[in-house]
Amino acid sequence: MDLCPKCNSNIKKEKIYLKENKKLIEVYTCEKCGYRYMPDDRFEEILSYLKYSKIDYNAIIREEFSNYVVISRVKEIRKNRGIKLKELAQRLGVSSQRMYQIETMGENLTIVNALKLAKALNCEVGELFQLVKKDELTSDMVIVKKLEN
Repeated sequence: MDLCPKCNSNIKKEKIYLKENKKLIEVYTCEKCGYRYMPDDRFEEILSYLKYSKIDYNAIIREEFSNYVVISRVKEIRKNRGIKLKELAQRLGVSSQRMYQIETMGENLTIVNALKLAKALNCEVGELFQLVKKDELTSDMVIVKKLEN
């Protein structure tokens, strides 16, 4: 018997009739979690099914992203570049105290400041942040944004 790829429980095979294209398609449904999938070789039928299904994909995406947070990598990058906190603060035209707040508390890092930081650290803006699973957080990571439902 086949097992669910998500929860490893038993799946049942069923056929769904698509009114739109007047076809029966084979679908596998997990008896425990309700996860539903179709054989890969039925790509066109899968697309057709998805087009007319009532699945709330935005809810699925929101739920998945709620398991993540965005962390700041500013301090890590600064240290790897051998730049002192005071020096970076001077490059940005802010006080050392403000720079410390940005590094340790993720204090209101605006897009403009992120661009300035990237330039001062000679990196891309995207390198300043990282998406991390909540259960992989460590005490030294600075959360910039929680991704919520």
